[in-house]
Amino acid sequence: MDAQQPAGQTAIPQWLQDTWGACLAKVIEGMTGERPELRPLSPSDAQEEAAADAGKPLVWEQEFDLGPGATLWVAFPEEAWSALGARALRAAGVEEVSPEEIKGTCLELLTQCHAAMAQLVGERLGRTVLATTGREVDGLPGGVPRHSTQIRYQDAALAPVQLAFAASLAAALREPDPVQNPEPQQAPAAGLPDPHTQASATLDLLRDVELPVSVSFGRAQLALRDVLKLAAGSVIELDRSIDEPVALIVNNTVVALGDVVVVEGNYGLRIQHIMSRERLLRSSGVV
Repeated sequence: MDAQQPAGQTAIPQWLQDTWGACLAKVIEGMTGERPELRPLSPSDAQEEAAADAGKPLVWEQEFDLGPGATLWVAFPEEAWSALGARALRAAGVEEVSPEEIKGTCLELLTQCHAAMAQLVGERLGRTVLATTGREVDGLPGGVPRHSTQIRYQDAALAPVQLAFAASLAAALREPDPVQNPEPQQAPAAGLPDPHTQASATLDLLRDVELPVSVSFGRAQLALRDVLKLAAGSVIELDRSIDEPVALIVNNTVVALGDVVVVEGNYGLRIQHIMSRERLLRSSGVV
């Protein structure tokens, strides 16, 4: 992503807006092959651009696992979400589409955008951050500052999208950066190796080790006579429902759970939950 980190606390809302825009532009490019410009607008420009828009907006509320109320809201005017979803579907070769399909495509773009944004927030804080609960709501909350962003293509400019960031989300980003502000550490005793240096050197030796990675949709047990009956078109029922997350397995150990997505025609896994270190150190019952 090409968003820059804020220089100070007052720049956090601007960083959130720029980061959201960079993530959405990258997701749109990945799905359509065309990267639009996402330009922040001043209040006066946003009001002028949105004056001609009509129709019910699509408002999405997205939470992050940064504490209670760490939420952002996105309001897409109908002209904007319908044009954005239709462009993505046309890029996939789908011409005849319903409003529900267009809306669903726009929501998938938002879901991927917020997952990518959570990763950048995590990089800023030096820990794993996930985009958790997301839902469609009736409107933007009152009393929360709004920021307008416009999606611009070479041949068109969409009606401005409005963003709102909860105070608790901005507050979470004001946490001290452990990289820039390290806690003072005691010097190692004379004649003893520094444990931090030793651990880092050991980790560096392992960074290039390749491990097998696979995704498990579920398992099933079949009698040999049933295996011999398998043919093209046979269906095997697995021990996991369609609502359950699939497991990401690294070197025969389940390290994360997530949802299956499609990225540029290929299957992918959007990680929703990473196992704790304690869980990773013992055998998992998922596989």
